[in-house]
Amino acid sequence: MFDSKIDFYAPIMNYNNIKELNQTKEYTEEDLKKACQEFEAIFTEQLLKAMHKTVPSGGILPKSQAQKMWEEMYIEELAKEVALGEGVGVADALYQQLSAQMAYKKNPSE
Repeated sequence: MFDSKIDFYAPIMNYNNIKELNQTKEYTEEDLKKACQEFEAIFTEQLLKAMHKTVPSGGILPKSQAQKMWEEMYIEELAKEVALGEGVGVADALYQQLSAQMAYKKNPSE
C-alpha cells in the first residue's frame, strides 16, 4: 500500500540553495509587474474576506458547505479580476518602488 522508502519528514526543499536560485534568474519588468499584480490579488482577497465576515448571515436556512465554498471561490476570483484591472493601487505603488530598486541594482553608479 504505502512505499516505506518515502521519508515523509524530509524537508521538501533544501533552503541553502534559495540564494543561488534568486541569483541565477534574470527577472524582467514583466515578471515584476506580474508579481505585483499577484500580490495585489492576494491582498484584495484577504481584504474582501475580512469585509465579507462583517456581513450578517440571514435567511431561513443555514448556509450549506457548498454555498460557503462558492462564496470563497467567488471572492478569490473577484480579487483576481480587480487586480488585473485598475486594482486598488497596491500593485502600482509596489511596482514603482521595486522597479526603482531593480534599476539601482543594475546600475548602482547612477
